[in-house]
Amino acid sequence: MKALISALFLSLTTTFAGGPLLFDSFGASGILVGSTPMVGNRWQGAGGSGFIVTGNAAFISASVTQKADSLFPAAPGGTLYGGFTLNVTSAPTTSSMMPLTFLGSDDVGGNQVGRVFISPGTSPGSYKIGIDNNMDNPVWWPGELQANAGYRVVVAFKENGNADITTLWVDPADIHSPSVSEAAENITGEIYGIRLNAANQSNGELNLDNLIVTGDFSAAVDAELYAISFQLPTGSITEGTSTDMYVTPIAELTEPVNLSFTVESDDPSILSSVYVTPSSTIFPGQTSLPVYCSAGADKILNPPRSFRIRMQSSSHPDL
Repeated sequence: MKALISALFLSLTTTFAGGPLLFDSFGASGILVGSTPMVGNRWQGAGGSGFIVTGNAAFISASVTQKADSLFPAAPGGTLYGGFTLNVTSAPTTSSMMPLTFLGSDDVGGNQVGRVFISPGTSPGSYKIGIDNNMDNPVWWPGELQANAGYRVVVAFKENGNADITTLWVDPADIHSPSVSEAAENITGEIYGIRLNAANQSNGELNLDNLIVTGDFSAAVDAELYAISFQLPTGSITEGTSTDMYVTPIAELTEPVNLSFTVESDDPSILSSVYVTPSSTIFPGQTSLPVYCSAGADKILNPPRSFRIRMQSSSHPDL
């Protein structure tokens, strides 16, 4: 009687704790509302016209009213990090922009916390960035930023009873990099989404790219790494047979990725019986990569036993 061997196919060794709640590299041009991020739920309109995605970024103009939400399962207490690449192409000169907020319920009936503000700077082409928690009194980043330059911005919202707090980093190397913080309003519920926002009250324009919401600070800083990570299935294989497992990129690849595969198990009989393609390369334009896996008929593996296939990358060792 042939036995089933259960396989848990592991993905690349990453540090994303539990995976992100939202990730969007805005790779598909067109209207944002109605599109689906690489990870997370479809963007929903929350007022005004739909944002335009162009040049691999969400385009936000403060001259029109636009709102788009992506909701996720309410995050339990702890810290959520929202990371995005910001390029202000036209700095506001009249009043503030509020391009991004967390969504959650609070004690005063509002639902926008951890809000990011962009305000006019003191010289042409400069602007200030700060954070606010529905109190309309932002805490500003020390120093002004320049238009037409890219910055990696990370905003943290810590929901912790009476000690809620929002923190802002600009181009951080790690969590200990310089930051500014503001005490937050108490959240009676939990954070349940992210909003892109323009309120027809200023004259600034910006591009926002590689947006991620995660419980892992390092992923918020370097979401580009997540754009070249993969998913593998969970499945089983019958002794004496073979099958292809399919490696699927989370987002469209922009460069080749070399992958290697090894079987892992505490059972020596599994290691001597199961074969997997040792290495392969997936290229831009490929939506999946078949990886051959077989189980030898020379072992009696009954009852079913588990093994893992670990995938690593020689071309992208940080993954």
